[in-house]
Amino acid sequence: MPSKYRKNIWIKRGDFLIVDPIEEGEKVKAEISFVLCKDHVRSLQKEGFWPEAFSEVAEKHNNNRNRQTQPELPAEPQLSGEESSSEDDSDLFVNTNRRQYHESEEESEEEEAA
Repeated sequence: MPSKYRKNIWIKRGDFLIVDPIEEGEKVKAEISFVLCKDHVRSLQKEGFWPEAFSEVAEKHNNNRNRQTQPELPAEPQLSGEESSSEDDSDLFVNTNRRQYHESEEESEEEEAA
């Protein structure tokens, strides 16, 4: 493994870390001690050691993750021809490394009216 990758750690959005403050250095203020996976978070929540402020963030992240993994069923029946291919983008690749923003028809109508 190249040396530039040896001391790097990749953490997904929504993961939790345990860090220890360090006094040496000006830019770096803490050192990562442990990365908590979702099993660790669940066990800490069951034991009552998990802070309430973090519970809200964890639940919100889990809801977002569940929403992304569940396939959405089309609301309207499939149309034949050019209309269905130009309006239906559900078969396109979804980048899971980015947050997904869903815009409802009501919001888009309000923006167009303004």
